[in-house]
Amino acid sequence: MRLIAIVLVLSTGSALAQEAVRVASVRIAEEAETRTRLAELMVRLSAGSGRGLVFEFDPSTGAYQTDSRVDPPSDRAQAEIVFDLNAWRSADPDAFEPGPMNAFAGSFGLADARTIDLTIDASGNAFAIRWDRRKEDPEATPRHELVLAERASSEADSCEVWRIEGLGLGMFTAWACRAGLAIEPGERTPSDWAFGDFWLRGRSTLMRSLDRSTVRTELAITGDLRSGLVFRFDPAVKAESLVRASARIVPSGIPSLTIRGRSVLVQYAVARSESGAVVVVAPTGADLEGVLASLRLEAISGGDGP
Repeated sequence: MRLIAIVLVLSTGSALAQEAVRVASVRIAEEAETRTRLAELMVRLSAGSGRGLVFEFDPSTGAYQTDSRVDPPSDRAQAEIVFDLNAWRSADPDAFEPGPMNAFAGSFGLADARTIDLTIDASGNAFAIRWDRRKEDPEATPRHELVLAERASSEADSCEVWRIEGLGLGMFTAWACRAGLAIEPGERTPSDWAFGDFWLRGRSTLMRSLDRSTVRTELAITGDLRSGLVFRFDPAVKAESLVRASARIVPSGIPSLTIRGRSVLVQYAVARSESGAVVVVAPTGADLEGVLASLRLEAISGGDGP
């Protein structure tokens, strides 16, 4: 009986002392002089660590934590962000259901992904996503890969520009709506999602029109790492028309989001350029002002509302 008791105590102790599970990591190449500004933004995501950061979940405490002990990226990359969603689901299933992660990943079509790998290649010219899906037969669903953006020449010496193919302002707005609904604190009810779908359906014609008239989408990063998405429109589209469209999409202003206790208020502006009307969307007011100034764009409306 004493032996059984000792075994039970030891097994209980080992169960309580579970190791933290790595759920995501930011990996940065050490050659700082060759890194793109997009890679430097990843450095900022990793709290300024030059090599990156690991995000872990501790099952014994139910807490998330960070660790600076991180492996370097592969030889094919100068920077990577890796999400191990399979390990994350196993370690903290509540983060996915009823938590926000299922809906957040689903807003980008990745609800059944096992892993997600965002990579800037070693040349610094392509930003790609790789993922595989949760299927019983891995051979039937090979690993997927998509180039999200390619580095392009800059219209201003102080700005690094990444060209994004296939993304119009309407599609981006729909993604932002679904993702924002997913990550807001509190459990989402069916009526919340129904309202979101109703809101998008009511503006579907406008969204499609915005997508058709978007001729180019770019990610612009300034010298001091201010960033924003720049949607450039067909010359036939007037900036004033985009101002009216923004009033239909955000009639009372863009709502702030709370992400892990931090409030985020996205900013935007309708502007004029030599080639036509432009809409800039940025994570903060400082980012918006920095991108507008760097690209020498004349804003005619915007901020956090029409």
